[in-house]
Amino acid sequence: MNTLIISANPSSKWFTHEITKEIVKIKKTKKECIEVIDLYNTELKQDFLKYENKQEIRRENIKDKTTLIIQEKIKNSEELIFIFPIWWWDMPAIMKNFFESNFGPWLWFEYKKIWKEYKKIWLLNWKKYRIIATCWENALIYKLLIPIRLIWKLNRTWFCGMKELSFHIFWNMDRSFVNKEKYIKTIKNINF
Repeated sequence: MNTLIISANPSSKWFTHEITKEIVKIKKTKKECIEVIDLYNTELKQDFLKYENKQEIRRENIKDKTTLIIQEKIKNSEELIFIFPIWWWDMPAIMKNFFESNFGPWLWFEYKKIWKEYKKIWLLNWKKYRIIATCWENALIYKLLIPIRLIWKLNRTWFCGMKELSFHIFWNMDRSFVNKEKYIKTIKNINF
């Protein structure tokens, strides 16, 4: 299986990087093809999405080489894994920009006129994804009060037709008593 990990954390000392390393190890032991894009440390930097009209964001009008390279990596992967800390009740802005720049309208879904109505045609129906997030608070906040999983499903991945494989939140990450080895064991038990 071809896997693409998209990671977003500005600090190299945070646990999201350990999670990424562990997943890479697991995938390599299974002889799977894996690639990591660390949005803070990559040559594939993307400016914030900007366009003046709908025609500029159409697939055939994209001239930015970085976006074309990233979209090709997404297209060639069977599984996407998004790893990030939860900030301000959502993913970091750089991850949101990545999503908006590479999964926008006319890129991974389109509307076609079928009879007299326009129907959405999903172009990533076969693609699967996982979310692995970390936070400082109790994870119940993000499961009950601010349902991040639902936000991802309804506002992001559903528009492309992608299917969720798993969703994990590691919490209390700023506490000194957190047993990170226990979390590493949890990662090893996820069915990658």
